Amino acid sequence: HVQHDQYHRFSVDAHILQAIRELGRLRKKPSRSGKLAAQIKTLDAKEWEILSFACLYHDIAKGREGDHSVEGIDIARQDLLAFGKSESFIKEVTWIVERHLILSAAAFRENPTSPKTWAALAEKGVAGRRIALLAAFTFVDIRATNPEAWTPWKERLLSELVTHLEKPEANSAIAFGLELKKSGLSSDWVEKLDSFLVTMVSPKKLAEDLSLYIESKSAAATVGDLTPIVVRTRSGQTWIRFHSREDKAGLFVKYVGALAAAGLGIRHASIHTFADLGVYDWFEVKTEKTPKQIEKLVTLALSKDLPEKVSKVGSGTVLFDRVSLVSDSDEEWVVSFRGKDQPGALLEAAKALLAEGLAIRWARVHTWGRQIDDVFGVEAMKDSGVIDRLSEKFRSR
Repeated sequence: HVQHDQYHRFSVDAHILQAIRELGRLRKKPSRSGKLAAQIKTLDAKEWEILSFACLYHDIAKGREGDHSVEGIDIARQDLLAFGKSESFIKEVTWIVERHLILSAAAFRENPTSPKTWAALAEKGVAGRRIALLAAFTFVDIRATNPEAWTPWKERLLSELVTHLEKPEANSAIAFGLELKKSGLSSDWVEKLDSFLVTMVSPKKLAEDLSLYIESKSAAATVGDLTPIVVRTRSGQTWIRFHSREDKAGLFVKYVGALAAAGLGIRHASIHTFADLGVYDWFEVKTEKTPKQIEKLVTLALSKDLPEKVSKVGSGTVLFDRVSLVSDSDEEWVVSFRGKDQPGALLEAAKALLAEGLAIRWARVHTWGRQIDDVFGVEAMKDSGVIDRLSEKFRSR
């Protein structure tokens, strides 16, 4: 089968031989792959043998009717059985034959840093040792197609994707994506939710709760806001979810105040508001109380006005070293409050933003040692003096 064009330098049979040559060169010198060298150096003798057969069979069915990646599986299987190879060995070779184009497609045509991309690859089997195997094969296949086709741009994108796939965050996003599929939910939620939340909370629990959140829209006439839930992770972290069908001014302050009333210190806030579904906020808290105790205390606090002792926590005493506008656009400002960790800091920052008429879209609570950096995404305003007033408010106390 001849496939000469601007990109394909060789005919199919010549390309296959070239792939085998490139693989041999790569095994002798992994540094040829640039940023992928670290992953390729981990391949063992059996994996190099798997790659050798994958190179031989990946395009063997080109020129036949149908998808050559699929048609090549039967040819490879038949030969490998005749060679006496094990089922596990054949499975890995035929998997690469069938999926040999998916890593390059994801790296060069999609967003390699997107959890949605990672989850889609995981559904096709890209996980564990297969990541390094397919990365090596992709490099070899591109070089064997046309040596000039392997560019620094492709090296960077492929390396970036592979690096992300090997990180724990990717495993969490991938697991969440699989749970979403089981629940019949869109994989878009992998990107819609705060990545830190997806990393920390059980994928199954998060997908189950998200289903209830989405179902609450259709049941809005008979069911009010979802009751707060408490989730304790395997590593001992405690997360609380709040829900409101309507986004209202001061809602974030209300949630923070309820947590303060329950005697809970906030470590992180993952704030979400979706136009058709309402508010879906998660807070990681510091506590020794049991989940049942927390649910009871928080639910009680939400049903009442903030106790006077809570509303006064930090009032008039909270100081921030710096209040700054991190970034601004026509739609959103990102405002940072940095300083020493102190009681009521998040509540006071949120109340100050509300007093200035700034609607909070999301928040991130960062704590390291005795320092905090509370970052808020708020609706943009034309009043450029807001940040100066906030800075003065928290410096002059």
